[in-house]
Amino acid sequence: MELKYLYFSLISLLFCSVILSCNNKVEEKSKKDKFHPPLFLTLSPYMSDNQFYNESEKLNQNNKLEKGKFVLRLNNKNYFLNVDKYKHSITLSYSKNEEVLFSSLSYERSDVLNNKYEQILNDIKPVYDKKYIKNDRQIPLGGFYPLGNLKYTLYKNKDKYILFGYKLMTNRIGNEIERQKELDELNRQMGRNTKSENSMFTRLSSNDPKITFGIKIKIDYFEKGYIDSLLVKFDKDIKDSKLKEQNINQLKEKENLKRKENINNI
Repeated sequence: MELKYLYFSLISLLFCSVILSCNNKVEEKSKKDKFHPPLFLTLSPYMSDNQFYNESEKLNQNNKLEKGKFVLRLNNKNYFLNVDKYKHSITLSYSKNEEVLFSSLSYERSDVLNNKYEQILNDIKPVYDKKYIKNDRQIPLGGFYPLGNLKYTLYKNKDKYILFGYKLMTNRIGNEIERQKELDELNRQMGRNTKSENSMFTRLSSNDPKITFGIKIKIDYFEKGYIDSLLVKFDKDIKDSKLKEQNINQLKEKENLKRKENINNI
């Protein structure tokens, strides 16, 4: 009888242990989900790939996304932005460019192409200027992303940071007559009376390379804690760099003093 009672007691304890373990896991999952709230629509970078895919499908069905893209409708224009998940961010990206033969360009056509892509930036960026607060401290140029030559603005609200990066690919290239006029004017200002040929333009025209015009936009949504920790790290790196530079300058000064003393001892 005692053995039977002991047996049921052990079974009961084991059952309770399993229930408590399950409850703990649910609580841990709940805490984790709460700690990583959605950053864009219902999406979070801390989702699994399957969760991200499933949420994206739901957003497609609810017309929040179109074939996985977010459609920004502005000024009777539709901009289709890719939506991707990275380690610490949900990222919207937009890229558009075209290649034009060098020989077909003039200042007028260059200006038209440049204005075309600048207008895209002027359509999209003011949305973020208006909706979010520009952060007092900005990401140091070249100190954050391996993506080259992007210009960044860091925005924030009470829940997250938004890093808006862009690159305009613009060129202003004249035709043969326009470039020759510029060269003649330069020769006149330098006091040269002889007319010289624009050899660089001639070489480029003979090869007729393709010139790229376009724009690249990358918008990252981050948790506040992640960017805050990076800003602290940047401050430390800058401080360490200044301290290192100060130490190097002190060593150089000591070395110069030693050289002077050495010369005086001769």
